Amino acid sequence: ENRDPTANRALPVNVTGLASSVAAVSAGYSHACALTTGGGVKCWGRNDVGQLGDGTVSDRSIPGDVSGLSAGVTMLATAWHTCAVTDTGTVKCWGFNTNGQVGDGTDVNRNVPVEVVWP
Repeated sequence: ENRDPTANRALPVNVTGLASSVAAVSAGYSHACALTTGGGVKCWGRNDVGQLGDGTVSDRSIPGDVSGLSAGVTMLATAWHTCAVTDTGTVKCWGFNTNGQVGDGTDVNRNVPVEVVWP
């Protein structure tokens, strides 16, 4: 069996660290995120524009916690960036932001979640 964490897979494999307590998974462009049953978010994969939300731009082959989102998230969606809806009704996004996708009024990539600014 090929144990290289960066190898392509032809068949499904278990994700290290996500044996249980996963409520939902969302896969974006070269990264994925899981919403835990406790309302936390964990992401893994490519991280060149901060799409893992862990405060770095280092790729991760195993799930890592998203900064500030260990609980209270009810939904999430991924693309080249990721957005999460919290149980208080706020939306937080991070990752690729060249066209303002994260909604904070800038075009700067974000490697940690920022709150969407509503007009």
